[in-house]
Amino acid sequence: SSLDPYTKVLMGKSKENYEILARGKYGGVGMKISEVRDTIIITQVFEDSPSYFEGLLAGDMILKIDSVSTVGLGRSKTVKLLKGEVDTPVKLHVYRNPGKIRKEFTLRRSDIKVKQVPYFGLNNDNIGYIKLTKFSKNSSSEFRDALISMSSDGMKGLVIDLRYNGGGLLRESINILDFLLE
Repeated sequence: SSLDPYTKVLMGKSKENYEILARGKYGGVGMKISEVRDTIIITQVFEDSPSYFEGLLAGDMILKIDSVSTVGLGRSKTVKLLKGEVDTPVKLHVYRNPGKIRKEFTLRRSDIKVKQVPYFGLNNDNIGYIKLTKFSKNSSSEFRDALISMSSDGMKGLVIDLRYNGGGLLRESINILDFLLE
């Protein structure tokens, strides 16, 4: 009760999520999913992940994971089925709409490193843009690398996109500010 309103005690599932945030990686297949009505849809496939190498695509609908139907299962329960111990197999039954094809993929879970700076670049006026999705382990080093790269290319200004940034580790946000402020 004596803590500020932004401080939380982490237990159970919240603690697991924090550990993923703090380590910056997890055992999984490397995709983002969303639930539309009662269907799980892949919205993003991370580069250099099992999903990427096996050919899964954004827009693919996941019908089953191993022998469990995902129809009506919900996003959080589906995520639990996708994550697991590194180097364990998981079988996905997918429906791909262009062509109305049902496909089966067997993936091996691996360490998924989550990029916190998925995009950065300069526009024609040399204004830099950095998209920062979360303040977790390695956010500051990814941010620094983007900043150095654009500075060496003649950056005159900077836009930092924090839309949909879920927050994260205070020390990482402070490290990022250290690059920008004296």
